[in-house]
Amino acid sequence: MIQLEISDKLVRDSKGNMHHRYVTRLAPAEKVKGDEFLTLCCERGHAPRYQVESVLGLVAEVMLELLRDGKPVEVPQVGVFRLGLEGRATDSREEAGLKAISKTTVNYLPASRIRDGTHLMKLKSEN
Repeated sequence: MIQLEISDKLVRDSKGNMHHRYVTRLAPAEKVKGDEFLTLCCERGHAPRYQVESVLGLVAEVMLELLRDGKPVEVPQVGVFRLGLEGRATDSREEAGLKAISKTTVNYLPASRIRDGTHLMKLKSEN
C-alpha cells in the first residue's frame, strides 16, 4: 500500500504575508532493486531467469541505440521514452548547440495501462 505524508510549510503570498500550507507527498519507500524485479517477473511469467534477463537486456540495447539516433521509443505495455536535453540559454546562435548542453535525460510517458491503473491504488496516510 502506498504511504502518504503530509507536511506543512510556510509560503509567502504576493503581498509578502506568510501562511501555512499543507503538502501531500509520497512517503519514502524502499526501492525495488533489479534482482528483486527480475525474480518477480520470473515468478509471474513462469519463465527462467536467464530468459527474462536476456529479453530485458535486448530491450535496453535496442532502446539505447534508437534514443542515440534521437528517436522516441514506444515500448508496448510500458510507455514512450524520449531523449531530453538540459542546458543554458545563449545570447547568440554561435554559442548555442553542443557547448550549451549540460546534460541529457530520458523522459518517460507511461502507457495507458500503467497511467490509468494508478487511480485504483490503495493509499494510506501517515498523519
